[in-house]
Amino acid sequence: MNARDVIVLCAVVAGCADPSSGRPPTRSFVTMAGPDGATATGSVSALRIEGGDPGAFQLSVVSWPDRAPVAHTIASHVASDVAEHTVTLDGAVSPGWYAVVATPMEAGLDVRPSGVIALEDGSWAARFRTDSAPRIRMLGSTRASASEVWVDIEFSEGVAAAGAEAIEIALGGSPCERFENPGDVMLALSWRCTGAASELVVVIGEDIAAPAGGVLSARELHVGVGDVHRDPI
Repeated sequence: MNARDVIVLCAVVAGCADPSSGRPPTRSFVTMAGPDGATATGSVSALRIEGGDPGAFQLSVVSWPDRAPVAHTIASHVASDVAEHTVTLDGAVSPGWYAVVATPMEAGLDVRPSGVIALEDGSWAARFRTDSAPRIRMLGSTRASASEVWVDIEFSEGVAAAGAEAIEIALGGSPCERFENPGDVMLALSWRCTGAASELVVVIGEDIAAPAGGVLSARELHVGVGDVHRDPI
């Protein structure tokens, strides 16, 4: 596989200050979000920092899970208080899992993560795969009312939209209503369920192909309302 750019991480730095002081905001917390578990399929921004020091984190790329360093380059674009960094893996890239690791350059940052994982050394990582191997990145639900539940599934990469017909979700034995997904490829799907039951039954009745060559495997899942399922990495 040749060098490629990958979407891996997003960080937003927020804070507050007296508007009349003329001083930049005091950093109070960092909201970090990334597509952990996704397949790298295109050239897109890898890291975005808003409202704070663009150098708040040092980026590195490693193989996963052994964390061996991987050759890469980072192109950065900084405008005002927004910094966008694009990570490119250099040379031939073997199929498998990798991670972009963001290491804080100062102690005491209050990081509020979404779609990244915390490492034992205080760093944060977004893991990604370089070859096609579709998986469920996130299956979650929200109870909108005593009798209504919303369900969302996100895939690690685009899969054939026709495969939506093979996915059935039921709440307490009652089928849920799926919202249509436009186009030929889907990255996510949503359902509306009715009932007061506490468990969802999700059935992928057949393998679903991805345009990049991999297959999302058929299976049956039982997930509690309000719980989150992620296929293991």
